[in-house]
Formats: sequence, structure tokens, C-alpha cells
Amino acid sequence: MPVDNRSGVRRWLPTDKSLPLCVPMLRNLEAVNITYDGGWHLLSSTVLGCLIDLMRRPSLVHVRVPDHIPRSIFNLALAPNVKHLVLTNLENDEEAEYHVRCPNQPTAPVNLESLYIFRPLVVLVSAPDSRVSISNLRKLVVHSDFVEDHPAIFYLLQVCLDTLEDFEISPTHHGMLISFLISEAVVSY
Repeated sequence: MPVDNRSGVRRWLPTDKSLPLCVPMLRNLEAVNITYDGGWHLLSSTVLGCLIDLMRRPSLVHVRVPDHIPRSIFNLALAPNVKHLVLTNLENDEEAEYHVRCPNQPTAPVNLESLYIFRPLVVLVSAPDSRVSISNLRKLVVHSDFVEDHPAIFYLLQVCLDTLEDFEISPTHHGMLISFLISEAVVSY
């Protein structure tokens, strides 16, 4: 089993034999939660291809990646039909190369309706190779402890302000939760 350099833990997913057998059975998958805190560069091309295939399902609407994911894999994998995204950490790909063969590289934009992010990942929508669009976003949830993130949060709000109905930022000053219902101009603390 490969050893993850970050944690020194032996991981079973990089060489898993069951995932390739299960993925074809998940034809009507509407939601996927990929929790993998190991190095994506450790994944075999078969396992990586299976994870990409799961995120590209035509029936998929909800994607949740609560651990880090390389930006190139994310851009390659995210299906244009995804409407709801939970993303913790989008990392740069400078650490490793990923050898993935995809017959048709997705180019269609991913028009999100809701986005939950931990720290505002402006690169998610502003990078030249990003396919993610938040111009029709109705719900934005940002979890951040850093004052330095305020300009990025402001940028995200500017992009989706015309359609945004629900904005939540947590925690803020002294851990207060602020929730805005923009369309009704109601602010609750």
C-alpha cells in the first residue's frame, strides 16, 4: 500500500480494486461526497479515472469534496450539470503530475446555484481555466476565520449579487454567525 507523505499513513484507496467494479453500477447518481485526505498523486490511474467518472455523471447535481483536491483534477472532473458544490480546499497542481486520459475534455461552464466554501476560493471562479460560474448563484456560504479573506469574499459577492438570495459567512468577529437574506433585506445575528 502506498504511504502518504503528508501523514505517513498507509492508504488503501490508491490501489483499490472494488471502486472500478462499483462505479458502473452508479448510473443515476445525483450526489457524490469524495472524502480523501491523501495525496491525489498516489492514486492509480484506474482509481483516479473512477473518481473523475463519478464527478462527471450526467445525473449528478450535488458534489461535496470536504478535503483538498488538485485544481486540474477538479476542472477536468466537474460535470456541467452540477448545481450545488461544497468545496474545502482547491490546491495548486505544482506538487505532482496527473496522468489521466479523458476522451472528451469538458469545456461547458458549470453554472452553480449554491456554493459552500471554506475560505473564499477566488481562483475557483477567476482562473483562466476555470469552468465554474457563480453569476446565477442563489446561495453562498463561506467559512473563514481570516480578515485577509474579506476582499475575496467581496469579489465573490460582486459576481453573484444580482441573483444571490442567501449569504452566510461563518465564523466572523468573535465567532458570531451572520446570515443575510438579501432579497428580503433581513439580517439576523
